[in-house]
Order: sequence, then structure tokens, then C-alpha cells
Amino acid sequence: MRKHINLTANHGQVGKQQGVNVGSRLNINLPCFVFGVARFFVPSRRQHMADLSHRTFGTEKKQACRLFLGLTLCVSMFFPLLAVAGESEKAIVKGVIKLRGRPTSDVVVSVAGMSKVDTRFQIARAVMDQRDLKFTPRVLAVLAGTTVDFPNNDRTFHNAFSPSETKRFDLGLYASGKSRSVRFENPGVVRVLCNVHPNMEAFIVVKDHPYFAVPDGRGNYRINNVPLGKHQLEVWHPEYGTKTVSFNLAHAGEVLVVDLELRTGR
Repeated sequence: MRKHINLTANHGQVGKQQGVNVGSRLNINLPCFVFGVARFFVPSRRQHMADLSHRTFGTEKKQACRLFLGLTLCVSMFFPLLAVAGESEKAIVKGVIKLRGRPTSDVVVSVAGMSKVDTRFQIARAVMDQRDLKFTPRVLAVLAGTTVDFPNNDRTFHNAFSPSETKRFDLGLYASGKSRSVRFENPGVVRVLCNVHPNMEAFIVVKDHPYFAVPDGRGNYRINNVPLGKHQLEVWHPEYGTKTVSFNLAHAGEVLVVDLELRTGR
């Protein structure tokens, strides 16, 4: 594979495509936070004198309501600050994948060596359609634990199955308008075929972490919230296998552009 990565131009953009940093977000939220505290916890002088001269059950109830609203406002303003602080340790990797000079969506782009996530309670669903005697999309990437639906939108019977070790299954014959599903628990590549139509073929790539993407029709991919540090970017293609390239995320909020081109020469 010829690794056509515009690293010279793209790495020169490091630090130029920064997101809003935590400091600027704090400058926006901190005055609101202080105002919320002052507004609801510190009564005005007029209100304070009125409470002293007319202290009743209704007044105490009103103060309790003020306290509750003040706490709610403060919490709602404080939590976004924590979320921004967590996001500040992450970055974005994006780019365009081409195959022999043309954009392709038949690949899975992922960050190698990432920590596994607990997928035992994963309830996500995805769809691999059967239409015009084809599986669509041809390449589908899912997180382990995802259930994939195989609707039959053709005017004929289909029988989706897979002999792959990652997930062997056979959905049997089912008619147009019907759908059957399979849950994919283990990471790996699953080749999907049809017993009725030998020319039908697709691939489901199962990942045990969320740092992956399938490019759109123009070859554009985007992986969000990638931890800072040195990583390997993997590009998997049904015919070309897995290709890797190193990259480094050094700045919080960074947007790193990595374009790759796959060619017949290896």
C-alpha cells in the first residue's frame, strides 16, 4: 500500500484548528454561576426586613423554594464545566480515504490499541439492508454487543448467513418485507453471504471500543474524543486487509487531519 498521507500539510495545522478551550468557557459560565449563588442564597435588604417583621409559615416555605431553585441553578451551571474539562483532554482525527484515487466508503478507520469497554449491556442496533440483490452497506462497523437487523427489501427470498469464526449464524429463508436480526458480541470481522444469491457479500467489523468510523460516500471519516498521545490509525479494507499509520495528538481540542490513499501496489 502506498500511504498517501498529507502529513506535512496536516501536521502543520496542529494547534490551528483548536476548539474553544476550558478557560474561555469558564469565563462565560463563572459570572452566571456567581450570580445564581448571590441571587438565590443572599436575599435583598428589603426582602430580609420583610421576613423579620412577617415571619410566617408561608415565608419559610418561600425560603425553602428559593433554596431549592438556587441549588438547582448552581448544579446545572457547574456540571457543564466538568464536562468541558473532561472533553479538553480529547482531540479529533479526521480525513479522507481514497482507493486508487477515488473516495471509498468500503473501509473501517479505527484507532488501534484502545482500552476495551464493557459491552455486556450494549443495546445499540444497526441495519444491513438487502435490496437490489445487494447487502447495503457493504462494510458496516459496530461496537461489540450491537444487534444488526437484516431486512429483506427485495422481491425474492433471502438467507443471510456467515461462516466466520467471530460470529457464525444462519437466518434461514425469509420473504420480502420480513426482517431477522443477529447480536454480535465479540470483536473481529464477520463475512456475510446469502445462500440464495452467491454474488451477495458484505462485511461487519465488530470493535470493542468506540474509536472507529466508516467513511461516507465522499470518503470522509471522523473519530471524536480520541485521548491525547501517540497512536496507530488502522484502515481495514476487505481486499487490502489492515494498513496502519502513526499519529500523535499533543494538544487538547486538536483537530488532526490524516488523509490516506490505498493502491494496488503493496
